[in-house]
Amino acid sequence: MSNCEIIGEIIAVRSEEGQIKISPSFGLSRSMLVKGLKCMNETILQIHLILSMVSLFFFSCSYLLCLQAGAKLKDARGEAAKEIESLKSKREEEFKEFEQQHSGNTDSQQKVLEEETKQKIELIKSEFNQNKAKVVSDLLSKVTDVHPELHRNYKLGIHQLSK
Repeated sequence: MSNCEIIGEIIAVRSEEGQIKISPSFGLSRSMLVKGLKCMNETILQIHLILSMVSLFFFSCSYLLCLQAGAKLKDARGEAAKEIESLKSKREEEFKEFEQQHSGNTDSQQKVLEEETKQKIELIKSEFNQNKAKVVSDLLSKVTDVHPELHRNYKLGIHQLSK
């Protein structure tokens, strides 16, 4: 806090940091200077009081804002967790629905393939029964019909001719 004194024609303002000297000007009387200094001291005190109140106000506001920000942050985290959980459950339901739709298609496709396979097997069996006798007779005729002849790549050698 500052202290003001009149020393001769000099107004001395003493502060915690040091001393600042201001000389009176324009022929002001000592009484006017004293009144001015008293007024200045009161004003300085009021300014210090106002500054301390303002700093306290800003400190309390910042503290409250920090508390509110912390509370808002906690609320935001809670809301975000709830939203994430709801989205997760929604996606799981969509996946289950998709899975059920496509697994049903797989079962129906499998049934269609089994029916086609059974039809093809029946066709092959009926053709086998129709052509079985003919194939067996053709095989027997080929096996029993023997025509011995030399292979076309076989060459008779000279030593074989002399015998």
